[in-house]
Parts: sequence; C-alpha cells; structure tokens
Amino acid sequence: QNYEGAAAPVFSDDETSLTVNGNIWTSWSLTSPIDIYADSILKFDFVVSEITEDGFVAICFDEDLELTGDNGACFVLNSSQGWITNMINVPGQTAALGEVSSQSIPVGQFLNGKQVKYLAILQDSDGTDKSVGSSTFSDLMLVQHDTNSLEIEVDGEDVYLDNVQLEYRWKDGSQDTSQFKMNLAEDGKSLQINGNNWKALAIPARNVTTKTVIELDVVVDSDADFLAIFLTDTLEGAPNSQRHAPQEYRVRHGVVLQNPRENNGNWRDDVGGILTNKLVTGEPRRVTIPYGVMMELDEGETREVTYIAFVQDDDVGDKSGSRSTWSGIRIYEQDRDPLQLNLYGQNVTVTNIQHEMHANSNDIQDNRDVLLSVSNDGKTITATGNTWKYVPLPSPIEVTEDTVLKFDFDLVGEGEHHFFCLLPDNYIRNNDGRRDCFGTAGSHNFDSNYRTLQPFRVMGTSTYEYLVGSEFTGTVRNIGFGLDNDADKLAGQSSWANIEVFNLPEIVMGLALPDTRLRSNLGITTDYISIKNIQLQYDTSQDTGPIKSNLAVVSQEHNSIQFLGNMWRAWELTTPLSPSSLGDFIVSFDFKIVEKGEIHAICFDENLEYGNADDPKQTGVDPRRCVAVGVFQNLGDVPDVFVAPNLTPEGGSHHYVFNLSKMFERLYNDINYIAFVSDNDVGDKSGGDVTFSNIMIHTEVSSCLKDIDFEMNLN
Repeated sequence: QNYEGAAAPVFSDDETSLTVNGNIWTSWSLTSPIDIYADSILKFDFVVSEITEDGFVAICFDEDLELTGDNGACFVLNSSQGWITNMINVPGQTAALGEVSSQSIPVGQFLNGKQVKYLAILQDSDGTDKSVGSSTFSDLMLVQHDTNSLEIEVDGEDVYLDNVQLEYRWKDGSQDTSQFKMNLAEDGKSLQINGNNWKALAIPARNVTTKTVIELDVVVDSDADFLAIFLTDTLEGAPNSQRHAPQEYRVRHGVVLQNPRENNGNWRDDVGGILTNKLVTGEPRRVTIPYGVMMELDEGETREVTYIAFVQDDDVGDKSGSRSTWSGIRIYEQDRDPLQLNLYGQNVTVTNIQHEMHANSNDIQDNRDVLLSVSNDGKTITATGNTWKYVPLPSPIEVTEDTVLKFDFDLVGEGEHHFFCLLPDNYIRNNDGRRDCFGTAGSHNFDSNYRTLQPFRVMGTSTYEYLVGSEFTGTVRNIGFGLDNDADKLAGQSSWANIEVFNLPEIVMGLALPDTRLRSNLGITTDYISIKNIQLQYDTSQDTGPIKSNLAVVSQEHNSIQFLGNMWRAWELTTPLSPSSLGDFIVSFDFKIVEKGEIHAICFDENLEYGNADDPKQTGVDPRRCVAVGVFQNLGDVPDVFVAPNLTPEGGSHHYVFNLSKMFERLYNDINYIAFVSDNDVGDKSGGDVTFSNIMIHTEVSSCLKDIDFEMNLN
C-alpha cells in the first residue's frame, strides 16, 4: 500500500507521539502478545494536520500483518472517502483541522478474547499526490476498565472508584439502611440509588479550593426526604463537636440538591448549602455546583477530601420508595475572571473570591450556589436571582469626608432590592450607625441602613456619582453586591460596571511672591494653599442640594470650580487666614459665564452666614464678605454684596483683581472659609453655569509706581 518515496513516521524526542505523512501503512511488533478483555480501552490523543485525498486514517490491533481475518480490527478516525465498510468507524470524527481530539475506543467490544501482537497505523491517501495527509498520535494507552468501579472525571482525567460502599454517618449516629446498596451501571458511569442510602466511596486524596466545582447529571424518579452530595475527609457527617462549635469553626461538606418534602433541615449550618434551583422529580438535570464557594473557602485555603458521599434520605414507611440516578460526575477547578476597579486613581485587580454577604451577623440571605458573573475585562459584575455576595479587596481602603463612589448600574429585571456596599466586614447592620450600602432600585422600601440614590428604579443603564464620605468614614475591606428577591429567588437581574472610588480633587489657591509673612503664619513653603474638597452649605436654606449628589465640579488641575444651577457652597480653609498675616491683601481670579443665573459672587468669610446689610442686628456680626461679578436681578437699595464695577455678561469672561482689605469692613477675626454664590431661584433652579478659576492671594503689596515719575492722559 505504501507509495515509492513514502516518508517514515516521525517520533517525538520523548517517543510519546508519532506523526505520519502521506500514504503510509505501517506496523510495529509488540514486545509481547497482549490479551484483550471485554473492558479493554485504547486511549490516545489524535490530531489531523492535513486531510488525506480520497483516503482515511486508522489505528489497528492484529494478531498478524494481514488486514483480512477476524483476528484483528482497524478503527477509522478520519475519512475523506466516506464510510469504510471493512473497518470500524469511530464516531465523532469532527474535530477541526489542527485540533486535538481525545479518543477512548472500547477495543474489547470487538476483540474480546483475542491476543494481539501488532499495532498498525494506516494513513491511506490515494489521490494524485500521495504525499497529501498528515496526522499525529500521542500518549497511547491500553487500559482495562474494572466493571465494579464508578468512573468519574477529576481534573480532566478519568478516575475509577472501587465500588466499596461505606456508611456515611450523621450527627454521631447511623442514618443508612445497610441492606440497600447503590446499583452501579454496567458501563460503570452511573449509580442508581433506591431507598434510604447514606453511602460513601473512597476517592484519591485531593484538595478542594474556592475554585472547586462539582458537575453531574441527576434524575429523580421517586421522591426522598432529601438528596445531597458530599466531598469529605471523614465518614462522620456533622458530628456534635462540630454542630455545637461557634459558626466560624464549623466545617461543612455537602450540598442538598432536593428536599421535596420540605423537611426543615438546618442545611446551612449542618450540611453547607442547598441548591436554589432544586431538582424536580421526573426532570433530568445537569447540575453545576460551585462547591468551594458554597463551603465558604477563602483564597489560598484548601481542604483535603478522601470520600465522595451520596445521600438519599428516605424515612417514610419501609424507606424503600425513593429512586434517583447519578452520572457524568466531574470534579474540577474553575478559574473566574478577576474584577477590575479603579481605587483612588489606581487600576486594581481583585481576585474573584465570592463570599456570602449577610444583613446581620451570620443570618441567611444569599443563594450560595448562584455566583456573580464577571465580564472578560473585569469591569462589569452581574447578579441574577437572589444574590448577596461580597468580594475581599486586596488591601483595605479608607473613606474620608471627600470620598466619592462612582459606577454604572444596569437594571434588567427588578427584584425587591438592588444595592452596592463598601463594607468593613461581611454584613451590613453592624450596629455602629455606619451607612455604607447604596440602593439604586427595588420594589420594596429600603430600611435606614441603606442610602437610596437617584435616579431610583430606572430600567436600563444609569450612572451614579455620590459623595459617600458624607454618609460614613472609615475602613473598607470588602465590596458587596446585593440583589434581594425572597419572593422568587431565581428572578431579577442587574449589573454594576466601571466602579470607581476617589477623593474629590483639592482646590488650590495660589500665593504670589514674595508673601513670606503669610507663608510663615500658615506654616507652608509652597506657592499655593491646598483646600480639602469638602463642600459645605453657605448661608441657611439657600443651596438646592443635596450636596452629596450635586457637587460643584473642581477640575483635575485643582485650579477651577464649576457651578451648575442654584449652589451656595463654602470650603473650610485648612488653616485660617488671620487679618495680621494678610495685611493689605488683594485677591485675583478669572470668571466665566456660560449660562446666567441671578447672582454670582465670590466670598471670603469668617463664618457660613451671608452678610445682611439691611438688618442692623446682623450687620455687626455679618458684614458684607462677598463680591458679585455677575448680577442678573435687582439687588435692592442696599445690596448684601459688593458689586464689581465691571460685571461679566452671559457668554463672557473677565479677570478680576480686588483689594479686599480695603473693601471689607470690621475684619477683626480670622477668615475661615472661601465661599461662592451662584444663586438662581427661577423655575427648577437648575439654570446657571459659571466657573471661577486661577484664584490667587497677594499680600505684602508694594506699589510698582512708587518713586517713579509718570504722566497720564484721561479723556
């Protein structure tokens, strides 16, 4: 069959794989004859790099070197000429070109009782160019499957568990009906459980982690009290020493899959968890259990397991009425995409370790078996169904009075409550008065532990930017995501995206040179004064607010402040400015009006009260401390502000220089605040868009014209 010039097979350096090219029929004599049994399986990896022309690729076991006869068999893995009638065609010949397919051929079904002496590989390519075709065989193994063992998959490898059924005890007592046994299928891939069974099989020792997943097919034919699966290192389930220990010391091993009789087992404390979407009798289900998460394992935490236990608890009548079938069991580790947050200007990668979040210490709120979904870029986190999860930050952060939380929220299906938390621990109501959870939607009212944000209950995507430092200050160790839905624990969906935590940019007020006296009094050497961006209401009941969600915008360059709508805002100076340190002082700044309000002014004040020139009782305490640079209403006969001689029109801008030491009356006390008035009482008070920038203080002023002769012509 070989053509003239056919290339010899190419072996890898470690001799675990070989590649055949072109039309080649080749065989190897085995070192000794091999007996084939009914349960013999030939396993290997197979790759087709180039498809043959009018041919096929096959692997053969034979007693001789002849294709004919019943003392051997060839198994076709790939064919370019259709079905090969005198060979065994292996199903599933659809792996893409160049992709590995893992083959597991039950050769014992065709060669049982035979003794083979040769292994052959046939790559037939009968087209015009017989050099066409290339395939690779790797990691060939002939194994014998024990018909009295359960086949499961562990980390991608087939593992066979001896069918030695051990009693799995519970609460220091026996629950199992010993005469009932789990029935192993002929192919060793499934168990049928009839009646009350608490049985365990030994498995090779393996560590489980927070990433461990159990996947299996289950069909319930007749109800039991409950069904559960366990991975454990002991045959003593929920011993009293564990049950009576504090919560944090209890070790749980199992997951309840169904409890149709609604018996009130303490599933969380004793077992570990219960499926939210429980099995339904008569409906086959492929179940995926995030086992490590449900066992509350933390990052880096491992737990060795040596048994897998199957529980079908049935205490009704003679305990024989229940029946279920378990198959396709897989145990593996599943990496989850990390979260990506921006914390104080740094992109932070947060390991996707999800824990149950509580409303109170150790209460039950979460669907443990339902995980938050994280997008590939880590920036979008989606909750589906009743979900209370928190994720630990890699290191704690501190929230201060000027800290802002910003995120996008997408409401797809509304539940009872949707909220985001910045937590010091794993529960919300920690009795310290700290309000660190923020609600954005929900059909039920939030209690006082939450702050609801606006807009509220809006379908689709909304962006929130909120001054959380106005609600609480302190340490944040975990971020929490909540979708509470007790009426239907599988309903509701929402997402949080582009999560940022940052401090508002400080305001910089420049100092002109030399100004050494003022710098000395302030204890600084810089060319500016930094002012923490904690915005206060200036004057009583003037600002529209609320400030925490309606901030004046300080530029990232720290040198400008934009006011939108009716805002009366003040900032407390880090160090008060005393009249003695200021002396003869001048303030300069730039001002721009995009959209007019009614009054726009800058203020330097001892307190947070706006001056009132009409009221003699207040005038002595609160003289005028504001200079209006934009006026679009009648100020009356006695204005409460100084009015600049050159007012800025709408759409205009101007650079101002004021000698405040000569304007202010009775300046005896320290100036503690810089304040701005952007007053607009028209309509919804949202009109007005102005910016103050490049604010500077000049002290120790000296005349540039002193001792100089000059002439001036005035017209």
